[in-house]
Amino acid sequence: MNMSGIGKVWKVGISGGSVLEMNSIEDFKEVIIEHFRRRGCTRPQVDISEDVIKQVDLVLQDANNLLAFRIFRGIVYSAAEFRVMIDEEILRATKLTEVFDKVYIVIPDTYTDMARSVISGRILDEVGIGIIAVDEHGNVEELLVPRPTKLTRRELGKGIEEIVGDLRRRKDEIELLYNSLKTEFGVLSEKITKIERTLSMLREEVDVLKGKLSTLPTRHEIIEEIGEKTLAPVEELPS
Repeated sequence: MNMSGIGKVWKVGISGGSVLEMNSIEDFKEVIIEHFRRRGCTRPQVDISEDVIKQVDLVLQDANNLLAFRIFRGIVYSAAEFRVMIDEEILRATKLTEVFDKVYIVIPDTYTDMARSVISGRILDEVGIGIIAVDEHGNVEELLVPRPTKLTRRELGKGIEEIVGDLRRRKDEIELLYNSLKTEFGVLSEKITKIERTLSMLREEVDVLKGKLSTLPTRHEIIEEIGEKTLAPVEELPS
């Protein structure tokens, strides 16, 4: 790859450090792509929102991780200035770890010593941020290799999966109980229907019996009838 373009756009600052200008961004991206391509990285096969894409210069993907790259555009002449600007860059990169497994900040190699003096590797490692230095000849040096934040997300994901699993088990138990109650309710409903049907039949029989009873003579009428039969004259027998 012809890297003469990068050399042309680098300029020397007061401190003698070369500075990355905006029109060399594409050249830097080509260098990064080639470097990580040799390590098996490819363009991402996943959909990333436009809002997120606007916050990064490059996105790559390896077998297990989604990688984002932000190219440092600051022009500084002292470690103090670099600290301020790189801290802002790290803050932006930290937010990106919510989406990407690894986030790299790419700096010109002339800032390497400043980076080593002001950046805490331990802190960046914890949040999944790495630092890459690129020289004017296209050589890439990884000053800090990030630990994939996916590990942290996996731990969180594992906890979430356990909660979801527990909720699913409870849901299954509730559904089982519901189905059982539904079955029992169906049986009870059928029994209630039978009981209601039986009661209806009994009411009809009672009404029939009441009708029959209403046609029967009363006790008084029976007594009178018996009395009349008792008092009836007896025919005399012939002598």
